[in-house]
Amino acid sequence: MKQNAVNPILVILTVLLAVTSFAGVGAVDNPSRITVDYDKMTVTVDGRQVPIIVDYPEGLDDYGRAEFLAEIKYKATRDDTVWVHLPYDRFDVYIDQDYYDSYQDNLTEFFNNFEPRYEHMETLTGWSSEKFYGVKLEINVEPTGGCWGGWAIPGEAHLFLSDPFYKESCENWYYYSGALHESLHSINPFPILYRRWLTEGFSQYNQYNILVDFADISQETADTEIYAGRSGYNWPDYVANDYMDPLNNEIQESAGYDITAYIYTMLRDDHNLDWDGFYSILNNNLETLDKADSMWQISEYYTDTHIIDLFTRTSNAVNSTFQYDGPDGPGWGVRQWENLDWYADLVAELPNPDTTLVEGELLPLIIHNDGGVSLVGVPVALYANSSLIWADTLDVADSSSVMLSLNLGLADGIYTVSLIVDEDNLKIETDDTNNEAVGTLTVVTCYDTDGDGFGDPGHPLNQCVLDNCPSVYNPGQEDFDSDSIGDSCDTCTDTDGDGYGNPGYSANTCSDDNCPDTSNADQTDFDGDGIGDVCDPVCCAIRGDVDHSGLDIDISDLVYLVDYMFTGGSAPICPGEADIDNAGGIDISDLVYLVDYMFSGGPAPVACP
Repeated sequence: MKQNAVNPILVILTVLLAVTSFAGVGAVDNPSRITVDYDKMTVTVDGRQVPIIVDYPEGLDDYGRAEFLAEIKYKATRDDTVWVHLPYDRFDVYIDQDYYDSYQDNLTEFFNNFEPRYEHMETLTGWSSEKFYGVKLEINVEPTGGCWGGWAIPGEAHLFLSDPFYKESCENWYYYSGALHESLHSINPFPILYRRWLTEGFSQYNQYNILVDFADISQETADTEIYAGRSGYNWPDYVANDYMDPLNNEIQESAGYDITAYIYTMLRDDHNLDWDGFYSILNNNLETLDKADSMWQISEYYTDTHIIDLFTRTSNAVNSTFQYDGPDGPGWGVRQWENLDWYADLVAELPNPDTTLVEGELLPLIIHNDGGVSLVGVPVALYANSSLIWADTLDVADSSSVMLSLNLGLADGIYTVSLIVDEDNLKIETDDTNNEAVGTLTVVTCYDTDGDGFGDPGHPLNQCVLDNCPSVYNPGQEDFDSDSIGDSCDTCTDTDGDGYGNPGYSANTCSDDNCPDTSNADQTDFDGDGIGDVCDPVCCAIRGDVDHSGLDIDISDLVYLVDYMFTGGSAPICPGEADIDNAGGIDISDLVYLVDYMFSGGPAPVACP
């Protein structure tokens, strides 16, 4: 039993949050303290401050609500209450001693019946106080004059139940409804908790539908309660009032939680809303919703309408956003929709849609974010012929790009590659149609531009013989002058290396050699027959004119021949003229013949043919 010194709400003020990611919904990133300010009626978790959730008893006017709020402040801070403790596996109940003494049997029966309904709610939502706030749920119960009312902070639900308990004017199932409502507030993950439309609308929706599963009420009753609304913000009146709430507020400024709950029901029934998908979408768009949340400071637009927008994007709704289309339209219900063109827009790009890579070479990829909100954890995947070969998550700042280079590890072949960003449409975008880039990728072990089976020089990953003409198809790799440049692209095929090219090679840009097999840089052609003298078999004009002067035989011819034969001098330009004895070669007998002719009256050299 709780005694006067300790208020139940103060128990958790110093408890650190044990935060995890649960059922697709992230809570707080790091453990932190919960603090409550009863003067301001706010609760702060991990640096985020939001109003304490207050659900007023039915039928209170503005004065009655103010009195109820003052009662909450008083009861939350007083230290004179005696509490009765009822322990349960998933929560602890603390009941005002006097109230418990008056209705002990009813209250005990009520919470025994409430326990399986609460556990069912934990299962359906995937939420719990321990996982998000590090504490077992605490439910505090005190009397009120109405049927029920309550307030909640993380880890604590405060119920005001009727006195007497089970009043004639209060349907019994409605007590369970209120207890589920406040308890769900207390176990919401904080990304939901600090968005009032979402947490209230979701609680309104669940409190009735969970009771249907236990036959406390029928589905018809649940839908009617959601449709008609208990807070005065019901759907028919909202539509009839030109999509304004009873106080003539537009939806973004309204507290119309019943309207929100009805939208959820409509999406669920008419558009196959996937709740698990919604949690996942919510968790993956906190950066977008947080930016929208900040806009109320500069605009009348309120972020909770983007919660509704988010819901439609997770369903198969015809309209992608809740935009106003008049009283005769489908009733999506935002009169002053503000186009937030800063929504992200992710674009996938293959810089070279059709490219060839050598095995091991890197493929460049680009992910753009053309929107005005920086995204965290964007999923990116690359497929080759429909098979996933790489996936990761990236942070992509607003109005920027992330460039990647990947080693794909693919074998030789031709592949259809698809780069897909945000494949599961987890991120809210202005355009979901540009998230995929498709191209053709050819992977080879030989980087071969001209396709002749030999690889381009300069690619260290090549595993094939290098091409002697990388840009010209030459599968034979012919290189007549053995200079490592293929004949097909050699601008001067020059066998003898004298700077003149062998005739017959179309790639030559140098002059044709008149003696292609014999070096003759001067290209002398004494008889003008197009054949250089050094290789012209008929260049012989005067046999014995060894120095090829064109003059009569004299001592210079003898010196030239001696120098050539004995001291390494230049070879005769026209070999036939140095073959003095016309024996078919140049040897000592030619020297003897020439000396005999010049100095001993020997016979004259045989005339050239």
